[in-house]
Amino acid sequence: KLNNDQIIHFPEGMIGFETLKDFKLFSSETEEYLHWLQAVDDETIEFAVTIPEIYQIDYEIALDDDEEKLLEIDEGEQPVVLVTLSKKASPDENETLLNANLIAPIIINTNKKLGLQKVLTKQKNPITITLKG
Repeated sequence: KLNNDQIIHFPEGMIGFETLKDFKLFSSETEEYLHWLQAVDDETIEFAVTIPEIYQIDYEIALDDDEEKLLEIDEGEQPVVLVTLSKKASPDENETLLNANLIAPIIINTNKKLGLQKVLTKQKNPITITLKG
């Protein structure tokens, strides 16, 4: 379960933003499944994220021992998986197309407020899925 307005610590940062370790997680005021991760130290850096299940994406993500230790996952705990979204150009100006990045999901231990971004090397799903919004 995602709790609004909490700070998630990413010990290794996010891909391309390794020096930024803390991100505020908050929900969109208009879209139920849209959330934002905003860097605490640089508010101009933010990522649109969502849960993959709303697009019928069923992830099988195996965490290795180091990743479980980094997230401090206890026996029986289920971390939350999020995917980043990016806008894609659309020929129709009244339509928003979003790409969901499935190759680098974000995994969050909501109990401990710890997160990591994992690059999947053997992925069944396409790298991105285009969604109409």
